[in-house]
Amino acid sequence: MTPREYGLAVLYLPVPPRFDRVCGYPGSARFVTFHWSASRDWLIYDDNLISGQGEWEGYLLYIQQPKVEQLLRGFSLGSSQDKARHALVLDRLISAVYVGHRQDVQRFLEAVQPKSLDRLQRGEACPSSNDGRQLVDKWDQLQEIRRWIALNL
Repeated sequence: MTPREYGLAVLYLPVPPRFDRVCGYPGSARFVTFHWSASRDWLIYDDNLISGQGEWEGYLLYIQQPKVEQLLRGFSLGSSQDKARHALVLDRLISAVYVGHRQDVQRFLEAVQPKSLDRLQRGEACPSSNDGRQLVDKWDQLQEIRRWIALNL
């Protein structure tokens, strides 16, 4: 199953290193989605096993870059005022980014990463809250993303 089979569009752009970690995602699933929650006014990550509040700075730094912003025109990833109709999907294995309607994204996640009560009970789907946030401190992560964007976008 590929993201395209679920109506997701590929964004032909490079992805910053450790983008998932910079956005606060602590898990290990191949696919993770990001969108903005207007009701809570924060970034949400979701891999169909774990979801939570992400780190908004690196996310906004990436999606507000002119080349990225241009490709995202016509998609609604949400804002403080508007509910997200679309979500970004990061393929962590090949560093690719897709975008699609949230319903299509959710169907895709459920197909490729079904929730497993067994995994949840064994704790495999629930990494410690420190995973991913201890790779480098937040400031260094953001500086690294800024340097990467300056060189690659």
